[in-house]
Amino acid sequence: MTKIILTTESGADLSEKSLKKYNILTVPFSVNFPDRTVYDGQISVQEIYDYYEKTKKIPKTNAVSPYQYTEFFENAAREYPEHEIIHIGYSSGCSSSFGNALLGVKECRKAKVY
Repeated sequence: MTKIILTTESGADLSEKSLKKYNILTVPFSVNFPDRTVYDGQISVQEIYDYYEKTKKIPKTNAVSPYQYTEFFENAAREYPEHEIIHIGYSSGCSSSFGNALLGVKECRKAKVY
């Protein structure tokens, strides 16, 4: 029987409890402020609300790049060498992240990603 590992983006907003329970790996989106960029999960929701209250602007986000996907999938393959990866990502209609994941997979040498 094939072993699998599930992966998704941080924007899936799964709870830490669910991520741990089902051993789901996540790749983070970036959140951009005028003076810095942070990964999703490295900043609290309250900080985003506070930023909006001060500026009346919503921080922008970046989709995960093809290179980041390649690294993410290859790291998952190293960590779980006997597993195949099933990636559940955003719709291509609302983010370039899905297309970037497809590009990233093409560069993978060890990871077997679906």
